[in-house]
Amino acid sequence: MDITRTQILSLFSPILARIDMGILFADADGSVLASNEAALQLFGVEPGFPPEHLSDLGGINLYERFEQSQGEMITPLSEGVACQGAIQFELQMGSELDTPTYLQIRSGVIELPCENGYTRIVMARDITREKQLMAATAGREKATLLTGDPQMIDLISRIGIIAPTEASVLLQGESGTGKTELAHMIHSNSNRSDGPFIEVNCAAIPASLIESELFGHVKGAFTGASKSRTGRFRSAHGGTLFLDEINEFPLELQSKLLRVLQSGKFEAVGSDRTTSVDVRIITASNQELRPLVDHSLFRADLYYRLAVIPLYVPALRERPGDIKLLADHFLKEFSKRAKLPRSLKLSAVALRLLLDQPWLGNVRELANAVEHGVICARNGSIEPQDLPHDLRKRVIGPAFNHSTTENKEETQRQAVIEA
Repeated sequence: MDITRTQILSLFSPILARIDMGILFADADGSVLASNEAALQLFGVEPGFPPEHLSDLGGINLYERFEQSQGEMITPLSEGVACQGAIQFELQMGSELDTPTYLQIRSGVIELPCENGYTRIVMARDITREKQLMAATAGREKATLLTGDPQMIDLISRIGIIAPTEASVLLQGESGTGKTELAHMIHSNSNRSDGPFIEVNCAAIPASLIESELFGHVKGAFTGASKSRTGRFRSAHGGTLFLDEINEFPLELQSKLLRVLQSGKFEAVGSDRTTSVDVRIITASNQELRPLVDHSLFRADLYYRLAVIPLYVPALRERPGDIKLLADHFLKEFSKRAKLPRSLKLSAVALRLLLDQPWLGNVRELANAVEHGVICARNGSIEPQDLPHDLRKRVIGPAFNHSTTENKEETQRQAVIEA
């Protein structure tokens, strides 16, 4: 007995049920033959009421779009799949009042091994987060903002919302997580983007000089003040002042900083003349400020002024899925900088080594490790011995001995790394 198309599609049901991508099969006239639960959810089809036709998928008419696309340029459905009339496009869903959802639709006609076997397959994938990330990072190429992590994507999406406001923003997170790049992003997407962006690292300036650095001084205000100085606040007028490592800001000067935040006014060192400025403040700290407030090491009233919008930047080890993404980016960049004919590759063992790191220096440390590997690599591949010695030494230890059955393999692996 010849097998029918319905019987063939029924064999796919257990597989389709476990795929998170939406899958539909349809006849030549658009009648839906089979679909999985993921497709129903993506198109907003009511559970228990499977769609009958591609023209009515939760109010979406895909059949019309496929008909219109017959003469358009086609793209392969996937490698190794014989497919006719393959097309790909993006679909925006949701009303004007809702946050839009974006789907990537890929479709084509395949031939099943049965009579009248030509069947349209439709694959749908939710790319909303990817679209939000692309919109938030448009025009910027900072590697630290490359991410597929939900925490980082939510953070960047929120920045897109708060950037146009005048609210003070406090970025908290470990060193090397990308706080400076995020501060640049806030400024670039604000109404002050045409104004200056002035960056000050509070930890890099001696406490005795930071007041003059920020507020300026007049000639003769102190020994060595041979001429007047404008100061960073006046330089940032009409733009943004980014105070990095604000946790190191001297306690005795915090009241003066608070006054500027409240009134936009201050006096230069040695002057009794009040200066007014229009500046938005963004601050960053590599440690939480709240415990410093609790121990009277940071003024509570200043903290609340700075942390109108507090944002936490996750450490790289909290988003391990980004390690390979960033490592591949750095490989391309450093290979290009070294004028290599093509990008190097990370061996599987070297990649495993990177994935097992705690990355206390975060993205900055990862970039340094990859650059070290590019410099030392031979034969087109980065091996464990090409990576920094302290990185290899850090990994080799009890954390790798997960079980007795793995000890032998781990010992061999450590030998390779030490080689």
